[in-house]
Amino acid sequence: MRLRAAVLVWLLATVGCSDWLRGPAGGFESPDVPSFADPSRHAVPVAVPDAPAASAQTALLGHARAARHHGAAPQKAPVVPGEPPPIRRPEPEATPDPETLPTRDGPDDEAVLPEVPVTPEAEAALWLESAALVTPGCLLNDTVPALALPSPEALVSLLTTQPRGFAGVAREALVCLLRVPRAANAEVFGASAFLPSALSLRASLAGDERLLGVVAAVVATQEPAGQGVLVAALDERDDGWTVRETIYLPWAGGDATHKLHAISESRLLSKKRTSLSVKQRDRYLMTEHLVAFTTLDAFVELGRFTVLDETEGRSLRATVDAAGKGYPRAVDYRVLDASTTAQWRIERWATSAEHPYTLETKDEGPLNLDGAAELLLAGRAGDAAWVYDALAKEDRQSADALALGARIEAARSRHRKALQLWKKAADHPDAQASVFREYGQYLSGQKKKKDAVKALKTYLERAPEAADRTEVEDELRALGAKLPPAEAAPGPPP
Repeated sequence: MRLRAAVLVWLLATVGCSDWLRGPAGGFESPDVPSFADPSRHAVPVAVPDAPAASAQTALLGHARAARHHGAAPQKAPVVPGEPPPIRRPEPEATPDPETLPTRDGPDDEAVLPEVPVTPEAEAALWLESAALVTPGCLLNDTVPALALPSPEALVSLLTTQPRGFAGVAREALVCLLRVPRAANAEVFGASAFLPSALSLRASLAGDERLLGVVAAVVATQEPAGQGVLVAALDERDDGWTVRETIYLPWAGGDATHKLHAISESRLLSKKRTSLSVKQRDRYLMTEHLVAFTTLDAFVELGRFTVLDETEGRSLRATVDAAGKGYPRAVDYRVLDASTTAQWRIERWATSAEHPYTLETKDEGPLNLDGAAELLLAGRAGDAAWVYDALAKEDRQSADALALGARIEAARSRHRKALQLWKKAADHPDAQASVFREYGQYLSGQKKKKDAVKALKTYLERAPEAADRTEVEDELRALGAKLPPAEAAPGPPP
């Protein structure tokens, strides 16, 4: 209503009330107005000059002054004739981009969805579906199916779980793809080829930046009958994985509990190419195989070592470790044999280029403190520590045994452990005076002067007639210890 009143006032001010009432030129008679009320029928009107119209600002100031003068509350400013105020309409809201509107079902089809990782089990299931379409008979025809392999991890899942679909054509296809008959040089049946024992890893066998997939699996042969571990190097292509080379490692133990124990990599032949360590075992026997991938893309077995043998009353345990500097590296084969009398044996195996290892040196001796001491005197602190640690715990608790352990650890530059063993040896109730002599010299070399002085003085107290007393006293004076002056030697009789 207020807006309509303002428009009406504006129209009256612009057109003028008289012109609106007078009508067009010459006038007109309104049927609603009587003749006596018509202004044209009276005397001629006197022209009166129009007063200037007050501006909107003047009108507002006048109302404000009047309100302050009379003490009335301020009123709203009246509407001043003039241009009508602009009609304020609400601005329309911006129409959102339909592509940015959220939907109930999530992003549209064109959005890039994150890749969902495929599990080895799912990948193995997909491969089984493809393998079921392969034409059977590859073993009989000595052919390789036109089918890519799944990843090494999916292969391990397939071989260890052996789901219901892994039978018939699929199992035969995998035997042909992995070239099991050729690698084992034996007749293989698809139904009984794979035992549920397999492991995998990725390794730089070829020396380049690309890692090869490695799968090791226990397989069984029919003619000749036996078991072993098949090791396959796999190459990844655009359409899947393919076999690059395989090798078969025969098993000499029993078949009932035979399984793959471990597979790992190490650097034996070169700094860039890694080699493999494959361990297979049963309940009483375990062998370790060292395998390398040559520059001619062929597997070679570098060595085969028995690391556990508890068959027929034997008791043998061994370790295989890389030794020496440079490449190709040597291998130390350390054996503890308690079959008859406790013995230790250390063999050094070496190789040239990419040929199998050959025996270079062999040492053996009794498994006791004397055997460890002999190795330490020969400058073989690592071997001495291996023999010392192999002794029974009760054989390493005497003062002499603790002192020997301290000397071995000191020779290996493991001074924290050496210091602990020296303290135990010195605190032992059966400690001899010589223990304090060596203990003091060790502390002196470690710049522990105060403890060294104490240990050397204890030595002189326990061995007052020691032949090296003068030397020990000189060592004490060099460490800053105060000693009584030496008695003068008696002169010749008068």
